[in-house]
Amino acid sequence: MSDLDGFNLALRLLFASEFYTTRKQLHLTQVQMAERLHIDPRSYAELEHGRSLCCTRVFILYLFNCKAEEEWGVTFSAIEELIRKSEVNRS
Repeated sequence: MSDLDGFNLALRLLFASEFYTTRKQLHLTQVQMAERLHIDPRSYAELEHGRSLCCTRVFILYLFNCKAEEEWGVTFSAIEELIRKSEVNRS
């Protein structure tokens, strides 16, 4: 597995966990979460199970429609940590 493949897998798993946890906190079904992200329910299920990675548009909708602005920092910190780990692994 290449470094990029490893990073993409880690990012997919991070987002899967983020989406699932947020959906449960908001007491939403997968269909309702998909509606908030303006994607079809099957695409949302793929994201939540870590089988795909969301596009920038979906990520922005997730932040604005599902997370309180004060929570954004936690999400960005987790992404930053993944980036730092991937850079260390490439060295």
